[in-house]
Amino acid sequence: MRGGSPIQRRKAEGVSVFIQGYQDRGPDNERKKIYMSATTPDLYAAKYGDKVRGFLNQLFDEANAGKPLMQQYYANYFDLYWDLHLGIRGEAVPAEVRQIGTSFTAVLGHWYPTEEVVHENIMRVRELRPILREWIDKRVQAVIDGDIADPERTFPTTGSRTAAEESTSGARTSSSSASTTSWRSASGATSSIAPRSIWR
Repeated sequence: MRGGSPIQRRKAEGVSVFIQGYQDRGPDNERKKIYMSATTPDLYAAKYGDKVRGFLNQLFDEANAGKPLMQQYYANYFDLYWDLHLGIRGEAVPAEVRQIGTSFTAVLGHWYPTEEVVHENIMRVRELRPILREWIDKRVQAVIDGDIADPERTFPTTGSRTAAEESTSGARTSSSSASTTSWRSASGATSSIAPRSIWR
């Protein structure tokens, strides 16, 4: 959407529920409920626990003793992030996507918008956002189509199915495609990993 205000464009493209006003989340905070339905304790234990434990075991490995802990954390966090959301990690994550994560971390670390390093990283993310959006759309579709290993161990599948099952609307759907689309809408899955307003 090229026309309209920045707010209108963000709504059309997809906005993370965590920066969305309550008035735009649907009745009874519906979009937040759809997203959070993927992170319930039972799903964590059955679907995600092994991934998170692997991340923590790697983080606190003896090989990291005496090293800055946050450096190790950020070196591996985005593998966990994309594994939970899209079921991929390692070399399957493009360099451009990893650069966005690095830039996001740099902005959080320096923060002050007058610093040149902050400006450089914000502009870098703006440059890479179209690549990120296209990549996420393809990867979410791969989850929908079951073209990845263990799609049931990702947020889009588990969260959207739970939301669909709990829906009190007349037309309950068991369709992975329909329910995952609901999760994609609720999470702003085609948006950047960072709040979109930061990068505008």
